[in-house]
Amino acid sequence: MTPAVSEAIEAVYEAFSDARAPSAIDACPCCHEPTEYCALVRLPLRELTQEHLSGYAFSVFYTVGDRPDFEYLFPRILELATQDSDFGIDREIVFKRPGLAGWPAWRNDRRQAFQSYLDAVIASFGDHPWTDESELDSYVCSLGFCVDDLAPRLNVFLRDTPTAAANLILFYEANSRELPKRRLSNAYREKDQPNKEQVIARVEQQAV
Repeated sequence: MTPAVSEAIEAVYEAFSDARAPSAIDACPCCHEPTEYCALVRLPLRELTQEHLSGYAFSVFYTVGDRPDFEYLFPRILELATQDSDFGIDREIVFKRPGLAGWPAWRNDRRQAFQSYLDAVIASFGDHPWTDESELDSYVCSLGFCVDDLAPRLNVFLRDTPTAAANLILFYEANSRELPKRRLSNAYREKDQPNKEQVIARVEQQAV
């Protein structure tokens, strides 16, 4: 995590600081144990771990939770999904949840704080040395659920620096087997993202 991403997460905490802690988490009794989410009510927000939150983040808006409790828990979910490559669920699932919570039509301060986070992660593709091609590809795909103009913003890989060039190679290698078939390796992008073709064209153009 770069310093800019860390600062942006703190800004998200601040923007959502007026969200009230839930007194209970509603959950489908057929899908969840009665005590499964007690920790989300009992513990301070920043003490919640991936073990506490991964099941909630996976199921929220489907079989557990609603928008008020998601707004309270979102900063910690975002922080853990950013810090920990093993959050317990795929990062792509986490980044689909803001859209279910009304993003990008959030209150102005919340929208700006989360947008600054997205911008900081995108900037890291050009100035932060990534080493894991699957993690880099996961972030690029995840951002596609929250950033409509993702394809042109991948020009960050073309910055005239060794770091940006190395990251571009890493991202290309993550998709190289599928690109000849006009596909991308990440299954979430293949299934769900309307900007897939634009991303494919951008990657091919940058790799030339």
